[in-house]
Amino acid sequence: MCPLNSLQIVQRNTGQVVAGKPLWRVEVINNCICDQSQIMLSCNGFQSFEGVDPLILKKIGDNCLLYNGHLLSPRNIDVFAYASDSSFPFVPVSSVTGTCHQKDI
Repeated sequence: MCPLNSLQIVQRNTGQVVAGKPLWRVEVINNCICDQSQIMLSCNGFQSFEGVDPLILKKIGDNCLLYNGHLLSPRNIDVFAYASDSSFPFVPVSSVTGTCHQKDI
């Protein structure tokens, strides 16, 4: 089973502006040796001035489902962007662990 802290979230300001707001790039990195799916991020209060495709980030209650729950393999990255005055503190709240792979030697 992958601990939640194996999902690393990195955000940066892209330097681009959308509707007068900075565009933020978010990377969700799977640092576990196992596949993870159904990744949910806390997103209560999240608003973007640039609409985020619900297939990329779908709001479900106070959380958001990442990429329609697809499989994120070890060492792979999911990326999305949003426009807002400041970065939003996304935090992983749950995921489903799938197949585990041997570490590279």
